[in-house]
Amino acid sequence: MNQECMNSATAAEDWAKLVPCSKRALELIEDLFDPNHTNVAMLTREYGLALDMHGGEQTESEKFLKSAVKKYEKILVKTLQS
Repeated sequence: MNQECMNSATAAEDWAKLVPCSKRALELIEDLFDPNHTNVAMLTREYGLALDMHGGEQTESEKFLKSAVKKYEKILVKTLQS
């Protein structure tokens, strides 16, 4: 259901709707996977972008985008060590 919410909000460029949809999707996926799982990194990035597109949320957006980069870095290091 949250993926539908995210898809429809993105298609309509309804950034105000996208923020709560992507936040909820991130919360759900964090309950299912390790914090440094690819899906968590992707939704962390998506939430950060949604915050940025909503306007006025640049500080919060930057926090989540930096977190996503750190997650992707850990994933890359783990992959390269395999």
